[in-house]
Order: sequence, then structure tokens, then C-alpha cells
Amino acid sequence: MESPAKKPRLSSAQVNLVLAIAKAARRKLEIASVVASATSDSRETPAIQVDLTLSDETPIKTFLSYPETCGEINMRRALLLVNEFICPAMVGKDPTEQDTIDELMTQRLAKICDENRSCSIEKAARNVIFALSLAVCKAGAHIKDMPLYKYIREISENEEYCEYPCPVFKHFMIFPTMARSFKDAIIVVKELYMRFKDAIREDDDDGGYNLNNIQIKEALDLLVEVIDNAGYLGLVYIGLDFTASKLDIHESKYMVKDYSILFFKNPFHCNDWDLYHKLTHDVELSHEVTLSFYEEDGGDEIEKARVVMGYHSFANLKMLRKAIKGKVCNSLLLEVNELRCITECIEALELLRTAGWTLLMSGHNSCEMDTDVADLFVGFRPYQIEIGECFIDEHKPCSMCERLKYIDSEGSKEYSEKFKFRL
Repeated sequence: MESPAKKPRLSSAQVNLVLAIAKAARRKLEIASVVASATSDSRETPAIQVDLTLSDETPIKTFLSYPETCGEINMRRALLLVNEFICPAMVGKDPTEQDTIDELMTQRLAKICDENRSCSIEKAARNVIFALSLAVCKAGAHIKDMPLYKYIREISENEEYCEYPCPVFKHFMIFPTMARSFKDAIIVVKELYMRFKDAIREDDDDGGYNLNNIQIKEALDLLVEVIDNAGYLGLVYIGLDFTASKLDIHESKYMVKDYSILFFKNPFHCNDWDLYHKLTHDVELSHEVTLSFYEEDGGDEIEKARVVMGYHSFANLKMLRKAIKGKVCNSLLLEVNELRCITECIEALELLRTAGWTLLMSGHNSCEMDTDVADLFVGFRPYQIEIGECFIDEHKPCSMCERLKYIDSEGSKEYSEKFKFRL
């Protein structure tokens, strides 16, 4: 009986040729269809769902929460306009050409807004456009066979800005600089949050604390006491969120040095650029904090405190350039739903890097499904990400938080030996 014929083995050159052909075929993938729709998660957080299909029938799905201030009627109208006038123009485009597709979408968005002349429609449509831009980015990552966060780092040329974002809790912003990983930092933040929550014993509707009846010195003394009792004094640092806590900067500025304040978030009205400039000038001249880190041989590091303004204060990149030139502040708060597209965020990030500003991104209003935003945070490498109570809810684990922990564990092999969270 004859033995069965052996299958011929491919040589290494032939294998490489096959792989190259397959890779080239993947590169030629185009957008076959794309549609945006409204949805919500189990907490009834409103979100935009984008279903994009590539020419090889690969489905790409993304979710992006949007602020309720957009309004359901405005959002549905924006979805109709975007699906009618923007999505068809994306068909046939190469998803790896992110900037080209983003420019196409923003140009058509401007035309829609000119014709409708409605700020509310523009705000809602901008959220839809960013969700589409994120879907295109995710499709590009699929074609390149890369995790989304690594693909974002590649297209933004963002390899050395920051190793991993430090989670900070809104209101009184706690910086766990001593933590060795994102998971450990969440544990520290959660412990201090629960202790401080018990000490205040007055929750507000936004998952934080009711500080309206407490003087700032009293609140800071209480927070320092909580940190001390938990054993983190000198290892955890504090920032102030004036928007969330409604605190008076004029009362607090005389005592910040006593508490090693690292962050002043939105201390004034967004139009009070002169006050921002004065505070930034004073902070950079006189207010420095010695940070301690986890590593025994890592040493301490001197950092200057940060004065943070929200991206909404600038309206566009032109205004941001003007603020940088005028040294209005030295850090930017960026919420995903304030942007129009991935390319705009990349351009803003480049401006910040050049100017020496730091970046804080916000994820505390995210829905359960928009895990791709976690990849955005890691890909853009902000120094911090602002988190809310959903990140530390044991009964309903936050999917974005779990994704951030997973990426952290996967990327820990790439960290430098002296890894540290940055201010």
C-alpha cells in the first residue's frame, strides 16, 4: 500500500510572499457602508452607535456617549442629516487615510450647520462626527492588524509624551503618584473616595460630594486627615476642581501651599483669560511640589502645579494657539464629546507638546459600551484621565475601566524601569 503523499512545504520566501499578498489585500480594504444611530446602555446613558462595514464584509462597531444637553430631538435630527449627507460620502474611502476622511466630514458638517444655523444641531452633529471618526480609526487599526491604542499612537506620532495616564477623581482630585499600575491607582482612589464619602456623608446627584456647605479650608483639612488615616500622606496629592465643587479661588489661593495643591481645574469663568494668566504666572513662579514615587530608587521629583482650562473655552484650534501664545494656562482638559474628529485631537496634542502643556482627558460620563474611548485615552497618552463613580462601582463594573486595566497589564512589559505617573 502506497503511503499518502506528503503536502509540499512552503519555503520561507514563499510564506513571506503569501503574507505580503495578504497584507496588501488588507490594505486595499475600503468602507462599504456606514450608518450612525442612537442607543443607550443599562444605566440609560445616551450614546451614538456607529456600524461600519469594510469591503471584505468585516463589521466595525463603535459606541460614544454624548451629553444629555444635546437633547434627544436635536440628536435624532443630527443623525438624520449626517446619515443623509456625510455617511454616503465616506463609502469607498480608505480607512487608513484618517486625516482625509476627517477633513471630508468636517467640511460637510460645516455646510450642514450653515444651512441649519442651529448651535444645538451643530453640537449634536459634532458628537456624531466624532463617533464616525472613531469608527474609521478602529477600521484603520483592523487593517493594520494593531490594537486601537497602538494605532492611535502611530498616526499621532505620540511615542514619548507619557507612559500611562494617571486616574484622578473629579471634585477634589486625588493623584495617586505612588501607584505602580493603573489597577493599583484605582484601588487607592476607591479607598480614599469611600473614606471621604463617609466623612462628608452628603452625596450629590453627580456621584461626588455636596461641598456647598463646607469652607474650603475645612474640606481640605478633612481630606488631608482622610489621606493620613489611610497611610498615604506624602504619597497622594490633591487637585481642586472649581467647576464641580463651586469653590472660591480668591479664598483658596492663600492656603494652597499648605496642602501641596497640584491642580487648579477651571478656577475662573472660561472668558476670564486675564485671571487665568495671572494665576498661571504666580503658580509657575512660586508653587512647586516635591513628588514621591513608588520606586525606592526612583527619587523625588519637583513639579510645578497646573492651571487647567477646558477645551470648550477655546472653541477651535485657532483660539487654542492664541491661548498658548498668551500663556493663559499650562494644561488642557479635553472631553471626547468636545472634539469633531480624531485628526483635530492629534493637532491639539501636537500644540500642547510643543508648548509644554499637559493634557487631562475626561471619561467620567462614559457609557458602559464605549470601551474604544479607553484606547483613545491610552493612545493619546494624556498625563491624567478624570474618572467618576462608575469606575469604582463594584456592582456594575465599568467596561472602560476594565479595558484600561487590560491595556495596562498588556503594556506593562513596555514601561521603563522607572515608570511613574506624571503631573
